[in-house]
Amino acid sequence: VTIVVTPVDDAPVAEDYNIFTDEDVSTTITLVGTDEDTPDDDLVIEIIDSTSHGSLELQGRIFATYVYAPDQDYFGADTFTYRVFDTVSLQADTGTVTITVSPVNDAPVAGNDEYETQEEEPLVVDAPGILANDEDVDDSTLTIVLINSVSNGVLELADDGSFVYTPDQGYSGTDQFYYRVNDGELSSNIATVTIVVTPVDDAPVAEDYNIFTDEDVSTTITLVGTDEDTPDDDLVIEIIDSTSHGSLELQGRIFATYVYAPDQDYFGADTFTYRVFDTVSLQADTGTVTITVSPVNDAPVAGNDEYETQEEEPLVVDAPGILANDEDVDDSTLTIVLISSVSNGVLDLSDDGSFVYTPDQGYSGTDQFYYRVSDGELSSDIAT
Repeated sequence: VTIVVTPVDDAPVAEDYNIFTDEDVSTTITLVGTDEDTPDDDLVIEIIDSTSHGSLELQGRIFATYVYAPDQDYFGADTFTYRVFDTVSLQADTGTVTITVSPVNDAPVAGNDEYETQEEEPLVVDAPGILANDEDVDDSTLTIVLINSVSNGVLELADDGSFVYTPDQGYSGTDQFYYRVNDGELSSNIATVTIVVTPVDDAPVAEDYNIFTDEDVSTTITLVGTDEDTPDDDLVIEIIDSTSHGSLELQGRIFATYVYAPDQDYFGADTFTYRVFDTVSLQADTGTVTITVSPVNDAPVAGNDEYETQEEEPLVVDAPGILANDEDVDDSTLTIVLISSVSNGVLDLSDDGSFVYTPDQGYSGTDQFYYRVSDGELSSDIAT
């Protein structure tokens, strides 16, 4: 018995593949089409359903080689389907390629920031602050790493991206600080935070002064008007409320110099108020000058006296007697110092200024005595 087995044209075979790669890493995939009774040259391999999360680039035919490049930062599963076609038997088979893209840690990206504030005004930026435009595709928690701080102010930077920037007094211009963000493994590029401090027209400043001088002694007072952004020539200094116990005489302008002369014999406090006026910004500030006039001991003043009596009749003068017209502005107790007594009689002089003058028997004419008064430190001129 003879059995004849006649050949049939076998269908081609397309294999299924499982491919593994990492995020952002391309991989080469070689597809092999087989058919037991058909030469390779009569087989065609073609993609019939491409990938969804990456690209396929053909490198060859038949034993087809493709390079699969996953989309940037994509990780997870991707698939494509291919077909092996027998051009002789017109039969085909399909295969599925499953690609597993494993995640890798991507470095975060820090974006530059720019803020603006006015001179003398702190800049307060709430969270997320400088982190608002910083990204991490892996959604990692980001940590701020300060590289360089500001140069013209004080920076208080918090972990949540919020910060407070206080510009230096009087500063206007551009200030910057630099930072990176880190996801725990990788750091970002260096980002720049630019802070523009816009100038404002500062008000002038009038200082308060405490001046000391002695009674009856003049003193020179120089008033300085300052304004950080206005030339001295545009400042005017003027007295708006003058002294009560002395005089002010102007010696100059701008850095104004005055001579203060206290009233004669005055001691105690005196004040005046002045204003610094900015003729550009039309702003002003006032300052108060307090002058303390210390007392000094003034010499007493003794006044001349004249009395009259008759021949042979004693002259009796009660207290305060010769002291009645003697003065001491310091209200000190005065002591009588007899310089020269009478020539034509007898003088009985008491400390309280009273005296008894007895003329010599038979004398008539003018008689005199001379004295000073003393306050314990200084003596008066000689009185007659």
